[in-house]
Amino acid sequence: MFYSLNREGADQAVIDTLVKEVDDVLQGQQPTYETYKQQKFAEACLYESLRLFPSVPRNMKQCVQDDVLPDGTRIYAGEWFTWSSYVMGRSELVWGEDAKEYKPSRWLGTEKPSQGKFSSFHAGPRVCIGQQFATIEALTMIAMILSKFRVELVEPNKLPAYGVSVTLPMLDGLPIRVHRRSDVKEE
Repeated sequence: MFYSLNREGADQAVIDTLVKEVDDVLQGQQPTYETYKQQKFAEACLYESLRLFPSVPRNMKQCVQDDVLPDGTRIYAGEWFTWSSYVMGRSELVWGEDAKEYKPSRWLGTEKPSQGKFSSFHAGPRVCIGQQFATIEALTMIAMILSKFRVELVEPNKLPAYGVSVTLPMLDGLPIRVHRRSDVKEE
């Protein structure tokens, strides 16, 4: 998410809106479960990041009974089925012409997309049981960081290199500079 917010060409209004929400919700206090529920724009930023950079970029399952996918494709018991959340998150057929753009607004004012469309936490009976915890944890960290600091990428015009793994690790991490916000008083 911090890459998407701070890369070259990123919309500064998005980070400004996110920081304002953090300030308005926390009001100088520590994040709580109640404040997490108010961070709608932060959640939109997080989910938009997960749409483009899912933690688990591809998956595979074995079909236990005959089934039909939403597009009409038949899968038979015993067959293996694979999909890529990474590819689906960038698909214009799934997300529209702006699929490759980082656009948190697509998550606001609408219902969450189906698990079939947004599969970053998988779908159906195998959906990630830690989804809500992971979301709370991420929004807490976002609030804690942005309430006191400003983050800038060391190389804002460089797309991080990713490794081949079950998850989507950045090979060299995400080199950043962290600056204390001048508009926040220290306690």
